[in-house]
Amino acid sequence: MGVAARLSPSEDPSSETADQRFGAECRVQLDPAVRDRLGLPVARLSGVAHQETMRVASFMLAKARQWLDAAGATLVWGSEPVARLSAGQHQAGTCRMGSDPATSVTDPWGRVWGHDNLFVSDGSLHPTNGGFNGTLRAPRRLSADTSRVLARYCDRVGSRI
Repeated sequence: MGVAARLSPSEDPSSETADQRFGAECRVQLDPAVRDRLGLPVARLSGVAHQETMRVASFMLAKARQWLDAAGATLVWGSEPVARLSAGQHQAGTCRMGSDPATSVTDPWGRVWGHDNLFVSDGSLHPTNGGFNGTLRAPRRLSADTSRVLARYCDRVGSRI
């Protein structure tokens, strides 16, 4: 009895297991021409997957084929990754942290440049997802940001929490 195996549920074998990297040219912007049903501009992704992401995804595809062949699969299929961005993965790196407002969205603490009380506390601060779902890092980031904001507030009003 043969075993059939599909290597990935999507076109991108790295979608869940590889470190997804995004170049500085990748952007999430408001589309000036497309509106949602409420008349608000929709998000538009631009750029392509980083060359290293593509290399790792191709390597993983080849390894997966080897493992499945060794396990006795008689039919194995999958496709090479496509250099594109997708809203289907856990995107990262869209609000870069840095020390210069000209090249970053936030300061090193996640505070948006030019705004004292606006912080980014999600995966968009992370340059990559590190190979796993970045969702679990967001609560930790939010907790740290909340502690910092509360401490600043208490310093200003002279109280303790």
